[in-house]
Amino acid sequence: MTSRRQAAQDRYDHILPFIEEAADEYYGSNLDRGFRHWAFATVFGVGHDVQGNDIVEYTAIDGSDDFEVDGYFVPESDDDSVVHLFQSKHREPGTTMGPRELATFLNAPNRLLNANEVAASRNEETKALHDELIKRLTATDRPCSINMVWTTSGTLSPTACRHAEENRSRKLTSDIKGNPTQITVTLECMDLADLYWQHSIQQDSDDSAAPCGFTFQIAPGEYHQTNAEYPTLDKVQDRLQREFSAMTPPWFYEIKRGEWARMLGGTSAKEVYRNPTGGYRKLTTKEVAQAVVSFSGFPGEAKDNIRSFLNKDAVPAYGRESSVSYEAVYTDNLTASQLLLPAMVQRKVWQRVTDEKKNDESLDWLDYARFHIVWLVGDILRAHYQLPTGRPFPATTAAIAVAQIDDWFAPVYAVAVATISHTVEESRQKNDFAGYREFFRTPSKYRDIESNVRSAIRLAASVGNSPTSFLPS
Repeated sequence: MTSRRQAAQDRYDHILPFIEEAADEYYGSNLDRGFRHWAFATVFGVGHDVQGNDIVEYTAIDGSDDFEVDGYFVPESDDDSVVHLFQSKHREPGTTMGPRELATFLNAPNRLLNANEVAASRNEETKALHDELIKRLTATDRPCSINMVWTTSGTLSPTACRHAEENRSRKLTSDIKGNPTQITVTLECMDLADLYWQHSIQQDSDDSAAPCGFTFQIAPGEYHQTNAEYPTLDKVQDRLQREFSAMTPPWFYEIKRGEWARMLGGTSAKEVYRNPTGGYRKLTTKEVAQAVVSFSGFPGEAKDNIRSFLNKDAVPAYGRESSVSYEAVYTDNLTASQLLLPAMVQRKVWQRVTDEKKNDESLDWLDYARFHIVWLVGDILRAHYQLPTGRPFPATTAAIAVAQIDDWFAPVYAVAVATISHTVEESRQKNDFAGYREFFRTPSKYRDIESNVRSAIRLAASVGNSPTSFLPS
């Protein structure tokens, strides 16, 4: 008979490739963060468009002064305004998790609604979450509740299960702007067995969403199906998927959620896409679209309106005279190599931000700047090659830039970050800085950043240290 610990190990071994993939792709192979990423996707992935870079953003609060909250999520489509608070505990499979593991997390709503404690926090995301809660709790058009989700790769003890059940739903009274306000707080606890079951349901959901006659047990290169997440996507995406797969080395371009996970042949079939430095050469439609839009000069749109972009809806421009649209980018002449350049830049930016934050907590603000950094890298490259804004790079230029990205990326990235940092400091000196989140959503800051990046390039070139000197000609 299989022991409970062995059964837990078997479940963990099954999901470990997903955890490792997230760890390699987004967190420098950190398995704790990889588990957090996978668990977040498992909890919120069914029914919500939550994946990849979104999860990196939703879990950016994790760190010092996070009040035991590893992430938060506010669905746009809920009839009631629900704020989900998330915490993950990555433990050896079979580890018993007692009620003490839950205690500090259960106190998170009280701390988040305590204005004095939040004011003393050094975590910008904690302050942003506090503001979000206050805004929703004071709204009169619909009620707001807090749902707490606690996940672990361990196993809940019977005592912890009882404790979780006792706190499954409770009323919290808090002083909100001088008014005693009653808030419904619910709790979901999911240990490894629960997460494994939810993961299985998620995989089944991908199957059931497929068109008639479609099976996810398919071979690489045979994915030419309708996209269920963005129904308006067309034959251009199918062609791009084939082009990515035909590259040397090949890339897997996932245009429907579940294609990668259910590939015929499993892990062995994915080896052709394995990156020697860790992880796989895998991209999603949404990830690439965000990279393309931000690289083209529209970082706010990439962050907030990518669903509208992919559904070919009108996308409002943030402080820009021009605009961006799906039809203007994804033309019949667009090639996979033109998409790979912004996608690789975005990957490089994400990894660099993760590494720098790990070494210096004062750089937590880089989480807010990621899409803007991608934009500035693209802007610096366009200026160097004298290319127009808003259009993909010529295929040959893009392919050469990708091939030599390790040679030129670091100095260009450094100028982009220095530019943003300088613009933030200017804003502070003018006394119009209201926090990083607000800064990166303010249209006028786009123009300030653009002006400063031009000055930074000229200054670097004047001292013989041009950031573009390593770019291929």
